Amino acid sequence: MTQTDPYAIAPVNRWLANDAIVARMNHALGGFMSGEDFIAQIMIAFQDPKIAACTAESQFKAAHRCAALALLPSLQQVALIRIRRSPGPSR
Repeated sequence: MTQTDPYAIAPVNRWLANDAIVARMNHALGGFMSGEDFIAQIMIAFQDPKIAACTAESQFKAAHRCAALALLPSLQQVALIRIRRSPGPSR
């Protein structure tokens, strides 16, 4: 069983108000851009209904990976793709 990241439980529309999340994104971005600007761009990309339907944890992980790689989905530098996982035991 994997441990849930405590930062990953906040919905994306609350990330800008959470200093810990902004600081974590700033760290991941490594000076590429500010965490606030990055989160604003991510919020645009996450308006896609398929991505909006993902869990907050999944959205956070995707955003964090994009930040670490200095990629912006809103500028079409990377595509966010929802992966549906069927309920039940792993196969």
